[in-house]
Amino acid sequence: MTQKFNKTFPKTKITGQMKNENGELFSLLEKDKAQIIITTINRSDERFFATEIFEEHLKVLLPKSHSLTNRKSVKLKELAGETFIMLSELDTEQADHLPALKKTSRVAVPIEDEEVNVKFYAVCRVEMMRQLNSVLKQP
Repeated sequence: MTQKFNKTFPKTKITGQMKNENGELFSLLEKDKAQIIITTINRSDERFFATEIFEEHLKVLLPKSHSLTNRKSVKLKELAGETFIMLSELDTEQADHLPALKKTSRVAVPIEDEEVNVKFYAVCRVEMMRQLNSVLKQP
C-alpha cells in the first residue's frame, strides 16, 4: 500500500505504523493522527469510508503421507500438537526462497477457522474517499 501511495502522491511523505488493536487504529483516525488505516473491521458510516482490499486464507502444507491430506479443509484444533515450520512470508505464492518445499511431496490444505480467514479493509474519513480510491486503482 505504501508503494501505491508514493506512486499516486509522490510529493507527500507516507509513513506507517503497526498496531495490534482495531480500536487503537480507529482512535488515530478519529483524532486525525492517521488518514488511512488497514483493519479487519468494515466500518462505513457518516464519518468513515471502508473498502475491502484483500483477503487472507491460511493453508497448511502437509506431507502426502499425513492423515489429513485427503481432507478439503482442516480446523485448527485438528492441528493441535503438530510441529510446524512457519514462513515469514505467509503468501506461499511468493515463497520462491523455499524451492525445496515446492519440490517435495506436500499438499496444501486450507484451514477453515474464521480467525485465520480474514478480510482486510482500508478505512479513511469520508473526506479522503476520493484519494483512497485513486490509490487503490493503481496496479
